[in-house]
Amino acid sequence: MCYNASDKRQKRNKKIAKKAPSTWQLLAWCGNVGINFVASLCVGIFIGRCSDDYLRISPLGTIVCTFLGFVVALLSTYKLMKRNNLW
Repeated sequence: MCYNASDKRQKRNKKIAKKAPSTWQLLAWCGNVGINFVASLCVGIFIGRCSDDYLRISPLGTIVCTFLGFVVALLSTYKLMKRNNLW
């Protein structure tokens, strides 16, 4: 069987084409991202405050753990985007 370039291109485009998510799916995804972001930051702040009280290193623990919470929030958002084919 002999294929020309346009047949190969059409097959490749069909593989690449993504199904667009519905409006409700996008709203659910945005809510999930928001909850993950806020939860990660709150957990980071809570752990930072507890480490400040326990280790008596007043602002350092909160700053470091808040930054780590922010990084975790970004990574979880990236994973959600990859899982839902939005990236």
